[in-house]
Amino acid sequence: MNWLRLYTSVLDNRKLQKLSGEQFKSVVNLWCLASIHNGTLPNVSDVAFRLRCTDEQAANLIDDLIDKQLLDRTPNGIVPHDWNEHQYSSDNSTKRVQKFRKRQAQQIETLPERFSNATEQNRTDTEQSRTDTDCVRSALSSLRKPNADDLNGQTSPNFEQWFAIWAGVRGNAYRPHAFQAYVSTVLLARESDAMECAKSYVAGPGADPTHGYRPDNFLFEMSRDSFKTRWPTQPAAPQRRETAFESAIRKAKEAKNGTR
Repeated sequence: MNWLRLYTSVLDNRKLQKLSGEQFKSVVNLWCLASIHNGTLPNVSDVAFRLRCTDEQAANLIDDLIDKQLLDRTPNGIVPHDWNEHQYSSDNSTKRVQKFRKRQAQQIETLPERFSNATEQNRTDTEQSRTDTDCVRSALSSLRKPNADDLNGQTSPNFEQWFAIWAGVRGNAYRPHAFQAYVSTVLLARESDAMECAKSYVAGPGADPTHGYRPDNFLFEMSRDSFKTRWPTQPAAPQRRETAFESAIRKAKEAKNGTR
């Protein structure tokens, strides 16, 4: 039986959540078709038959989803966007994952050495980083499938600087998960964009810590666009005006206490 992976990050995927209900249903059906055909959609007539629509409707749907970057046109045919990243054949045996985990383990082993020359002022941060490192070692087997560029370039060691931006508004929850995600996604060439992306988020929709992304999901999702996403600052809530009744009560209390 063919099957495919469906990730909870779909809930925060802007491209998917902007679709109509019918379009979203069609995307999921096309993922199923791609899974049956080894990652590539069949011809338009077959797509139309499986979606119970006309050939013209199927062709228009495919063109629309290509425009929305949910399907990609390749030399081998039409494939769902980032299909190989999400629908890889094995969690444990692919050479690419093994190569990534080996490199990740080497980076984690050398992480304490990167901070060994820290000044007395930074020693507390270093100890916290070592604690995070232990958490990552125990979680290596559950690391996500890396993006293509995860396997190229050196990752940034500046997790503490990034997490200070995040935690200043959204708190310290999921810190070990965030560390794991950070060393998986933030390359040296991207670290300034990763910092600005976090600042923009916590000053915008992330200002409310009870809603929105977890830090690890945020890093994985934003890395798809190399941390280029920015949000407008949320407007301050208007101050509530005191009613006449409340004003009278306040003045009575002030008179009683002799503050007027």
